[in-house]
Amino acid sequence: MKMELRSKAIDKIYKRRDRIDMPDYQREEVWPISKKQLLIDSILQGWHIPKFYFQMVDKNSFECVDGQQRLSAIFEFFDNQLQLSEESKKKFNASTYNELPDDISDSFDDYEIEIEEIEDVNENELEELFQRLQLGTPLNTAEKLNAISGDMRDFCHEISSANFFENKIPLRNTRYAYFEIATRWLLLEARGIQPQLRFPQLEGFLKENRTFSKESETAKKTTRALDYLDQAFPEKCKVLRSRANVLSVCMLASRIISHGIDRNTSKKFGDFIQSFFDDLAIEVEKGAESSEKDFLKYQQSISSGSASGQSITTRLDILSKKLARFSPEFAPIIGVFPNVESETINDLNDLAEDTKERIFKINKKYSGQNGEDLIKMTTKVSEGLTLLNQPCKSSTSFGNFIDSLYFIFYEGTGSCKRLSSPPPDFVIDIKNIRTIIRHDIDHGKKTDTQKKNIKLADAFKKYSGKVSIGECSPEEILTTQIRLLIAAVKFLADL
Repeated sequence: MKMELRSKAIDKIYKRRDRIDMPDYQREEVWPISKKQLLIDSILQGWHIPKFYFQMVDKNSFECVDGQQRLSAIFEFFDNQLQLSEESKKKFNASTYNELPDDISDSFDDYEIEIEEIEDVNENELEELFQRLQLGTPLNTAEKLNAISGDMRDFCHEISSANFFENKIPLRNTRYAYFEIATRWLLLEARGIQPQLRFPQLEGFLKENRTFSKESETAKKTTRALDYLDQAFPEKCKVLRSRANVLSVCMLASRIISHGIDRNTSKKFGDFIQSFFDDLAIEVEKGAESSEKDFLKYQQSISSGSASGQSITTRLDILSKKLARFSPEFAPIIGVFPNVESETINDLNDLAEDTKERIFKINKKYSGQNGEDLIKMTTKVSEGLTLLNQPCKSSTSFGNFIDSLYFIFYEGTGSCKRLSSPPPDFVIDIKNIRTIIRHDIDHGKKTDTQKKNIKLADAFKKYSGKVSIGECSPEEILTTQIRLLIAAVKFLADL
């Protein structure tokens, strides 16, 4: 075992919090608010606090071996979820992090904590270190659960020894880590999302299921999801660095399998997970400057109590929503889960509003330089802007939506005359999609018509995954609308 003492500013730790796993099983104790407030007050006054112990999982990720409660309190304060004590409020003239005077918030950001980084350690050495640090702390959640005999406990061990756990995630299986994840997963599959997922709930679940059949629907569904996950990741998925993320991905796979989505989608599922967590790391590091609030919301659900039912629901709904628009095969998820559909509609409203605001800003700048709007506010354009946030679930409503985009981006720019040459791909895509939806193009030479049909179908397929609107389910039409608006925002941002 090798240990190296480092000092790091807490704002840098906060910006990279997605790379630090803080397992719920580490301690049963949950700090009261008063204890958290005392820690924050100590930091604000520049007083020394005990050092932290991080185990290096790989070059860019760590597990907090000791100091989880302190780290959680710091993150909660950064997120404005933890208020200062009444005494501290008077002392610093603020209640939350955002209200701190600039000089005090700068000092808080720059406050350095000491971290012992541990590497080249085996499981026995890590367990001995943990026990010494805790000075005889009782068994953790996973170790106590392991003492409850029965069929369910044995099945959880079987799940935790599957190839996905053993070879596809970067987490070390220290102190029954995989078993603890599997037990949480099985409880959620059997009973649904609970208000809390701590030791009392897990203990009751194992005791009530001492007799359990592997032929049960819960067992079969979990096993099918494990097979799907194993196929999704041909190699170790290095972005799955925390237990909360592994559990969320397991549950997402269960959603897919349970609702009849083709198992041949496993590769795209793996691609989505890699993409999601890569983007998460980027947006979390941006912090308040990020425009992708879903990623910040996702990370916050881990930093401030990952075991609560609300946090689990938040993560699963965000993953489901993002997956549904990642590839058309996953669009049916929207129709099955009400939360996912309502969140998707909210995103649609936000994208439509963003599109309008960007157009108004662009027109103001363009007219100041050229004496006219880039996108002329004709009656059709004005009407089109009001229709962008109307959810499309039929060919009729989608046709009206495409008309709106056509009037705004093609006709509104003078048939692209006020845009750069050659005409932008996005605007040509809109023109082609409208042609295939609104016009009969079966005229002229047969070979020419076929080529034109293929070209137009390719434009629609680029956003929908299908060659025609008739092949799309209502959910697929809605996700196609979302993708087109995302493309519209990007097009406007690049102008």
